[in-house]
Amino acid sequence: MTVKSFKTVHAHGPEPTAANDPACPDKRPTAVENRPTYKDVRALQRGLTVMEALGRLGWTKLGKLSIHTGIDRTSLYRLVNTLIEAGYVVRRKEDGSVNLSRKLLHMTQNLRDSDLVAQIVVGHLTRLTQVIKWPSDFAVLSEGGLHIAASTHGMSPLSTHRAMIGNTRPLFRSALGKALTSALPSEELEELIASLAHMNGPDAADARAAGAIRRSATEVREQGYAAAIGTIESNIGAIALPVCSGSRVLGAINIIFFSSAMAPGEAADRYLERLRQTVAAIEAELAARQSSAFATSDMGERTPRLVQRS
Repeated sequence: MTVKSFKTVHAHGPEPTAANDPACPDKRPTAVENRPTYKDVRALQRGLTVMEALGRLGWTKLGKLSIHTGIDRTSLYRLVNTLIEAGYVVRRKEDGSVNLSRKLLHMTQNLRDSDLVAQIVVGHLTRLTQVIKWPSDFAVLSEGGLHIAASTHGMSPLSTHRAMIGNTRPLFRSALGKALTSALPSEELEELIASLAHMNGPDAADARAAGAIRRSATEVREQGYAAAIGTIESNIGAIALPVCSGSRVLGAINIIFFSSAMAPGEAADRYLERLRQTVAAIEAELAARQSSAFATSDMGERTPRLVQRS
C-alpha cells in the first residue's frame, strides 16, 4: 500500500505560516527579529577613531595620523577639519600638527570615578546574579552618603524591586556600608566619622556613636564579610564585601536575600566564595584597565588614567 503525502487545504484562508499561525507561538517572529536595523554612521566611527588616535599620539601631523588610523589623507583632512570646527581638535600653526582640545576635559568634568567603575562592575554582578539568581548591588561613597551605583535587581527573578540605582543605604548599618567602612584605613575611617557626625545628613546620628562603628568594623574584618538584616526592610538580609583598587576603597558589593529564606550565616556558606570571586574579577579588570591606560604610547606619552580620584 502506497502512502501519499499531501498538504491540507484551508478553505477559509491561506495555509498557516510562522508569521500568522497563533497555534505555533514558537515559530512566530520574535521581537528581536522584528526590530528595525540601522546602518552604522561610518563618518562618526571614523571621527571617533581619529580622536582615539590623537589621545594616544598627542601632537601629530596628518601623514602619520593617516598611517596610524588607516584612513586615506583626503578623508582624514575632511574629518579633522570637521572636528576642528566642532572644537574637539586644534591645529598648531607652526607645523600643522593636530591634537585634542581642552573641550574634552570640560565634557568629562562631571564624569566621576564611581561612574567609570560602575560600568565595569555591572557586568560582573550580572554574571553573579545569572548563577545565584539573588540580586546584587554595588554602592559607593558619594556626596556624603552611600549610593547604589550599579544593580541587578532588574534582572533577578527573586527581587521585588527594580529601580535601585541612585538609592541610598545607611553607611554604618547596612551590609554594603559595613563592608566599605571596614576596609578603610583607621585614619580615613576616623575622618569620615568626624565629618559625618557634624553634618545634617541621614548618617549623622549613627556617626556620633563612633565606638560602635569601630567595633563593627573590627567584627567585619574578623568575620571576613559584612552582614545585615532589616536595615531597610524587615524581611531583607544581605552579605557584602569591599571592592578595592590598590590601597583605595572604591565601594562594596552585596548579595541580597529574603531573611525567611536563609540567615546571613547560611547565605555566607552558600554564596560568600562566589562573592569573593566576583570581587577578585572586578579588581583584576580594574587593574588591567588602569595598567593599559597608563601604557606608553608611540610618542612616549602617557594616556589619562581610567580610574581617577573624584
